[in-house]
Parts: sequence; C-alpha cells; structure tokens
Amino acid sequence: MTIFEPTEPVAFSEWQASLPPEYPDSTLLERIRERNRGGAKVVVLDDDPTGPQAISDVYVLTDWSVDALQRELAEPRPLFFILANTRAMPEDRAVALHREIAGNLRVAAEAVGCRYALVSRSDSTLRGHYPAEVDALGDCDGTIIAPFFLEGGRYTYGDVQWVREGDHLLPAAVTPYARDLAFGYQHSNMRNWVEEKWDGRMRADDVQSISLELIRRGGPDAVAASLLSSRRQTTIVNAASYRDMEVFVAGLMSAEAAGWRFVCRTAASFVRVRAGQGNPPIAAGLSKRPGGGLVIVGSHVPKSSAQLNVLMRALPVDSIELSVPEIAQGRAARETERAGALIAHSIRQGRTAVLYTTRTVETRSATDSLELGANITQTVVNIVRSLSSEPAYLIVKGGWTASVIGTQALGAKRAYAPAPILPGVPMWLLGDETRFPGMPYVIFPGNVGSDDALLTVVQRLQTA
Repeated sequence: MTIFEPTEPVAFSEWQASLPPEYPDSTLLERIRERNRGGAKVVVLDDDPTGPQAISDVYVLTDWSVDALQRELAEPRPLFFILANTRAMPEDRAVALHREIAGNLRVAAEAVGCRYALVSRSDSTLRGHYPAEVDALGDCDGTIIAPFFLEGGRYTYGDVQWVREGDHLLPAAVTPYARDLAFGYQHSNMRNWVEEKWDGRMRADDVQSISLELIRRGGPDAVAASLLSSRRQTTIVNAASYRDMEVFVAGLMSAEAAGWRFVCRTAASFVRVRAGQGNPPIAAGLSKRPGGGLVIVGSHVPKSSAQLNVLMRALPVDSIELSVPEIAQGRAARETERAGALIAHSIRQGRTAVLYTTRTVETRSATDSLELGANITQTVVNIVRSLSSEPAYLIVKGGWTASVIGTQALGAKRAYAPAPILPGVPMWLLGDETRFPGMPYVIFPGNVGSDDALLTVVQRLQTA
C-alpha cells in the first residue's frame, strides 16, 4: 500500500477551499463540558511548559508528589497540567519520570476516589520522546496522536502534518523542526512517522487514521465507531479546524464511556477542546509593576531569531548577548556575573533588558546538543537567581529554558495560567511560594507567532 508523502508546499487558500464543509453541529463544545461535569479528571503531562497556550483558567503543577496530586484531583476544574519538561531530558530519564508520575497518579486517584484520563502533551512540529513516553504511561486500549494546533498554523490532513508559513503549507519534514538534532525525522505522513519513530517495530499499514472526511461527514458517532473497532491500535487524528477537534473529542468521550481507556499524544488544541473550552480570552487585567522587564531568548529556531531581531530594532532595549563559546569553554561563572550585573542595572533604571544566547551554536551529536543546552540553561538560571532587583515581568523564549527558570530560579510549585497573552503564547502568574509573587511570567514557544509577536508581548506588558 502506497502512503502519500509530500515534499512540496501547497497554497493555503487553495487547500482550504478544497476541504469538505465542517460538521454542522454547533453544540458539541457544550456537550463536552456537560460530560466533563462529574466525569474523569483530565491530567495533562506536559513535556515542556508551553502546553497552556490555547487554554484559560488552569493550574500547572511542577510538584507531582502524591499529596500534591491528591489536592489537585480534588479541585473542581476538569483539567490540570503537570510540567514534566521531559523534552529537555535524555530518553531514559524521560521514561523514568513518566513512570514515576503515572505511579503517583494511580495512588492519589485511588485515595480520593477519582477517575482520570491521561494526555501526553507535546510539540505540534513532532519533536519529543515518542513512543517512549506513551509506553511509559502503562497499558491502554489505544493510543491517539493528534498534533493539530491552529494557533501555531499546524494542520493534519491526508494523515500529513502541515506547517503554515505565510501563504503556504509546508510538509513538516521539510521544515527546520525536522532537522532537530535530538528529535529529527524524515516523514511528514504521520503513519510513516510512527513507523520511523518505532524503528520499524510498528508498520505504517498498521496505523489507523480518523480522516477529515469521516469527521466532517460522519460526526462523533462515526469517530466513536472507528475507535471502538481499533483495539490496541495507534490512531492518527486529522483536523483542520477547532470544529474538527470538537467532533473527534465528542467521539472519543463516547468510546471512553463504553469503558475504553486511551492515552492521547497531542498538541495544545486537543487539550483546549478536551477541557470543554472555546476561544480563550487574551490575558487582560494586568497592572503595571515598577522597574524594567526582562526578556530571555534561549530558543535557536529561525522564528525566535527573527522575533528577537524585530524587537531589538523596534524598541530602545538593553541588549545583552550571553556567549555560548564562553560557556562551552567552562567560563559560565564569569558570564553569569557579567550578564547579571547588566540586567540588574537595566531593571533599576526602568528599562527592558534582553538577554539572548549566541545565535549560532554548533554541536556534533544529539547528546552534545542536549549537554550544551543544559549548561546554557543552567547559566541562565544562575543569572535569574542572582538578580538583586525584581523585574516588572519576565518573558522567556524557548520551552526548555522557561521550564527550568520557572522551577529552579523562581521556585514555582503551582502556577496559575489565566489565559494566553497572545494566541499560542501562555502566561503564568507566579504564586506566593515563588521568588517574585504575582509577577507575570510569559512562556513564549520558540516556534510560534509572527515576526513581530515578541515585540507585541513586550509592548503589552510595558503598557499594562
């Protein structure tokens, strides 16, 4: 059986025009919300801290002790996040951590008498420890893969993951994300991608898909019937709109009501619908805080560099380059002292400091890439720890960096995510246990937003 594997871009408008009409039921989201009342709690294991980028009014735990999980399972909200940050770890550590969290969840849920459903939230551009993390969560009746993420321009159609760039859709495997040293891949067709990630132990022909045609013409009943006929299979979900995801989730919940248990490996759009939420309000009601802000750009993907350049050209910020060669040569302490002093001075003067790592970083292997990345991140953590002045706000570009700063430098245990500050860009308000209580902490994904998106967030916080 030949599986379509595109290599060329397609015009976005022409592609959209070729799609069948959406399923017409506008009540699906309300039905999902109703099912959530008294239903299974949804627990989202997040492999980096950007998961709440499409959702509002949710809590993020960085503590997964049994006591912390019991308290969260007893809360009335239908869904919460656990920030595992495993995309920044070697696979063996990621697997061990998922097993630990899954074990603690079972104990906590039994103690409070709570049912729960697991979501493994990961990257819409297909980077992360798949299938190892899904396997580590234990036995299930099926695995769902749903990488659709509207806010980031990620669409799944014909079983292919597409990435929108301007007026075109690119097959994911021809984008820079596919050349990631740690998580690279060669296939855009999700069935081939699954076979690739399983090293051939699962064949593409054995992967089921829920097609866009089935979703838009058959609705939730057809989705549920398809899922219930695919015991122990991996299933790809095609989606090009939030209505498509609503149809799928409604069908999935029907299959769950029949007693089946699924583990879902998804991007952020699935999480929003599974919580029964519509379009989140853009974070508002922020009050201006004294002092200057701090922006940290650790991500090296081309979009991050473009956004950094726009910000530095448009605003009179204090630009501070963190030298990666110095860190690689063992001189991180000197860089910490130098950068920390410059940032503190900017904050006291009420100016925005922008700390960014050397844009060109060369490593020889995935292991070297992760090791150097860990050293850079630890340096940034030490810089934030050393700050003698509280920033008015903190924006961190890059999920890995943001997670470690949030937990190690700021001390977050349970953060509140009121709403995204831009579509696809989550924001926490830090709790009383942190170093800077109440400070807005923006976790800006490396691969999200237009070239002026970082500038927009800085302007919004400066004039809050």
